[in-house]
Amino acid sequence: MNLRSTSGLDTVSISGTKEARSSSSSVAARKRSKRKTSPRQKSDGPIIGAEYGKDGRILSLPYVDIVLTRMKREPEFATGILCEAIDALIAGELGVSKIMLRNYVNGTLGFEKLAKKTRLPIKSLMRMLGPSGNPQMSNLFAVIGALQAHAGIALHVAAE
Repeated sequence: MNLRSTSGLDTVSISGTKEARSSSSSVAARKRSKRKTSPRQKSDGPIIGAEYGKDGRILSLPYVDIVLTRMKREPEFATGILCEAIDALIAGELGVSKIMLRNYVNGTLGFEKLAKKTRLPIKSLMRMLGPSGNPQMSNLFAVIGALQAHAGIALHVAAE
């Protein structure tokens, strides 16, 4: 699907093809493994939900926390999540789309601002994008419209 920009907004493209990845040789892999790593970044404090080792290093983090943090840091990543959520919706994967839209909302504007933009109750929005939510199309399109406006993009679906 191709997405075209209107009214000066950024152009975003959704396509069903995946990029081919090339395999690297074992020599190149050995060279990469010998490279020095960047110094460990200092933390602002303990991370909720993280598991720590005896030496104080983080062993694991909840996946959703990693995604939400990255969305706040990298707007391009957040826009990609929104586009993938819409692509999943078009492909008929409502459950996947709702999870991605919920994560996008949590990682960007939040449900309170979304409720103000859509004029829908916050609890209805949370329920609608929850695991057992069954959103009406009018409400879902209101949410998608508000999220597009927040991201500064315009999504248009066209046949390839």
